[in-house]
Amino acid sequence: MDVAMPHLVRVAQGKDVWLYLQPTLSTRVKTEDLEMVLNAELRLRPTGPIAGSDEPKFFWDETGSWTYDHERRDLTYRREADPVPLIVSQDRPQQPTILFNAIDWNLRPGRYEGSLSLHRASKSKPLVSGFCLEISEQAVKGFRSAGQRGHFDFRDDVPSSTTSKGRDCYRLSPV
Repeated sequence: MDVAMPHLVRVAQGKDVWLYLQPTLSTRVKTEDLEMVLNAELRLRPTGPIAGSDEPKFFWDETGSWTYDHERRDLTYRREADPVPLIVSQDRPQQPTILFNAIDWNLRPGRYEGSLSLHRASKSKPLVSGFCLEISEQAVKGFRSAGQRGHFDFRDDVPSSTTSKGRDCYRLSPV
């Protein structure tokens, strides 16, 4: 089984931090076997000037979907399910929108090294995909004014989002 990170994550912050992540879970190998993801774990570690700050304790809160209203030019999140096992087969790749929640914690301006770990029913090692997230002063101001239910897009595919090390960093989307 493979995991591919999306080019976009959504973040909301009020009392808590909500991080919406939609990875692609698939298998490239022709097989009749199924994989079952039992748990998804998200970690963020502050680095650079904010290194040593408390690390958030995220948990998989729920799975949902986004709907765009063209008339109102508004994107709305809809809860669809509690955290339940995800079945992945060659003919059934999955792209769940997972809401991760860190209660009573807030992002500060700076860089965070992150990882998504998928724990499977097979006794195989978890699949781990790394990423980085850069939070600007502008993003923190936006979080404050939007409140808990206002989300912001962070992308890793806009110019200058790739560092010299080749690592993709999610940054506040200019669009």
